[in-house]
Amino acid sequence: MDTNFTDKYIKNNLASIEFESEDFKSTEFNNGVYNSILKLKILNEAGKANILASANCFIVNGKITDIVDAADSESGDLCFVAETMVNYFKISQYSSIAILDNYSLFSSRATVVSKKMLFEEYILPYFKDRRIDYIGFCNAGFEFTDNNIKQQFLDELFDDMAVMNNKETINDDWKSIVNLINMNYTTELKTTPYLEDDEINKANTSELTIDPFIEEYKLETGKNLPKDFETKYENYIFNDEQHLNARTKDCIINVYKFKKNIYYSEDGRRINVTNEDRKEMNNFLDIKRSFENIEELYNRVTYSYKSLISGFLLKNTAINHNVTVGAFLSDGNMFIDYLDQKWLTQYIPEFKNIWKKLCTYTYDNNLGYRLCYNLRNFDQHPRNHAASPIISETVEKIDENRVEYYLNILKIHNDKQIRNKMEEDFSYLQKSENNEFSKYARNYMINLTLLYNLALTYFFTKNIEKIRNIYSYLSQHNFDRVMIKSVDDRSKKIKGTDYANNVVSTIDIDNFLHCFESKGIINEQNVLDIRNGKADTPNSHLTPTQILKKRFLYNE
Repeated sequence: MDTNFTDKYIKNNLASIEFESEDFKSTEFNNGVYNSILKLKILNEAGKANILASANCFIVNGKITDIVDAADSESGDLCFVAETMVNYFKISQYSSIAILDNYSLFSSRATVVSKKMLFEEYILPYFKDRRIDYIGFCNAGFEFTDNNIKQQFLDELFDDMAVMNNKETINDDWKSIVNLINMNYTTELKTTPYLEDDEINKANTSELTIDPFIEEYKLETGKNLPKDFETKYENYIFNDEQHLNARTKDCIINVYKFKKNIYYSEDGRRINVTNEDRKEMNNFLDIKRSFENIEELYNRVTYSYKSLISGFLLKNTAINHNVTVGAFLSDGNMFIDYLDQKWLTQYIPEFKNIWKKLCTYTYDNNLGYRLCYNLRNFDQHPRNHAASPIISETVEKIDENRVEYYLNILKIHNDKQIRNKMEEDFSYLQKSENNEFSKYARNYMINLTLLYNLALTYFFTKNIEKIRNIYSYLSQHNFDRVMIKSVDDRSKKIKGTDYANNVVSTIDIDNFLHCFESKGIINEQNVLDIRNGKADTPNSHLTPTQILKKRFLYNE
């Protein structure tokens, strides 16, 4: 479905785009709830209409149907956005709302700049004509990406749009940030300039008529390429069956391999990555992966805990609360056992003796930690069935927007293994005022976090000098800017440029340091010391195409 249209082609042919919409009425609600599919079609050079972009939307008339109930009937993601709109942004329950669930642009040669332009030129006016009051969407619903630089560039685009508010949620993950557009205030729906830099604005209106990577190949090798090489190269990428003579095919493969090893810095410099560079980058990646191995498990515990205490459970009668509790216990024990038995042994074995004493002290002096850790043995498979009845009763705490769980003390006490480990605790737990599980879960989560941060502090202290040296090396060898590379890939049928996620720069170390800073393990002065007093590496506001234009139109 790839149309291969560029940003410039789309912009120049906006007037010829055809807009289609199709509504599907909800089967669960009589009126006021629709799934809507929007399609934007554009004519190619042969006069055939191609689907350029599509958007899946969920529409609710709040005057007829409860917004959150309607979204909840469709999916958890839609319910999440709807709840944020109603409970956080405080929109009226009687509003007409639309949720952008999935927005796709079918061109490997166009960027999110075109997505924004099409959104403002066609999708927003469509909703205004339908008298929609508010539009909500997660960042991932507009553009799904894990690339930090792309996320920052998208944030710049959102700032230039009619987005009135946004809210960070779920571990402050960029993809889950919810945005709200108040259609009652978007009176002028027109596209505004994307960048303020005059040189880049000029580059946006100038078309690169060359493939810069191919030009680099010709300059470096001194070889002439066959006639119509670029057309044949594109056919090689996008078409499986090829009838090429041996010389042309050899040239294509040589260029294909050459392009995969070229990198450009944001300021237009060509960067060569040496074996020594790779060695330093891999040293940092080893440290980063060591951290990510355990951080992923910790985030899983955090998510389980937030699910446990979430007010969302009040509205979902289908949830088995024993399963929710069991999931938290399982994730907590999996995390602390992996940290204790594998991660510490592999990465900081010299910390083990101190660690054992800390764990023993924590276990002996915290009933919540002791109880939750042992309850996991009582509830073996919370994800696969209705779990052992740890919880005997749940009560809605409406004023606190949460659920309180009451322990099934009699059942737990009958378990011989737990009774042997916690016999002295049961006289306290058996009192009715002491069987509320939430306070024990909170104590467990707090102590897991404290133990984790102590382990991370030792881990960081062990690696701090190595990180400082790697940062200094990257700065001295020009890896202090955003890098781009060719992403031509015949197996994936893609061609173009993107940010180089296989090259480590000082930006990656900055992000790594700020992660530890956010946990309170290091402070701002520590970060500056590691960077030898330097400020953060500036983030990019340029797309890969703009970086190439900056190099080839103005630098040479």
